[in-house]
Amino acid sequence: MVWIGFLISVIASALFSSVVTLAGAVSALVADANLGPWITGINLIAAIVVPSYLILRWLLTWSLAIPVTVLEGGGFLTSIRRSRFLVKNSRWRIFVIYFLMALLAGVTTITVQSTLLFLVSLFIDDYQTYQAVSVGMLGIGIFASTILVGGLGTIAVCLFYYDQRVRKEGLDLQLMVATLERTPQNPAAASAL
Repeated sequence: MVWIGFLISVIASALFSSVVTLAGAVSALVADANLGPWITGINLIAAIVVPSYLILRWLLTWSLAIPVTVLEGGGFLTSIRRSRFLVKNSRWRIFVIYFLMALLAGVTTITVQSTLLFLVSLFIDDYQTYQAVSVGMLGIGIFASTILVGGLGTIAVCLFYYDQRVRKEGLDLQLMVATLERTPQNPAAASAL
């Protein structure tokens, strides 16, 4: 299960590296062409925005691959295809979930770090000692944020996974029908109606 997250991150890193290389090559070609500052700026923006959009779209499409692997089983390609099916036409919803989790993590990190740095500043007067301790406090703030918000993010993605299954496959209806089929029928109660 961990391998799927590792594989997705390796592919995303390779894709990002190739996009950065492509953007650098395009910017070098545009700079050599002497097209003027406006055309150069527009080309640079296009060389950065378009690939970034495509990478984001690709990552959002694969965002449910890990819950699919954990909850349904299957291999890498099966999980990717299933994630693509479940996320189709819902990319903005999953983007909002990830955006809100990142925002919550940022706020939590800043709050914990600010509180710890304030407390440290009350007890330490030496600037070099304060600097050394503040680096440790920043690490503690990131660690606390990861602990507090990381689990919440995992829960949010799993809830989104189940929501998509309900919306796309009628999962709850299937469970109700399966429950009704397993319930034994009472012939006397049926004839009384």
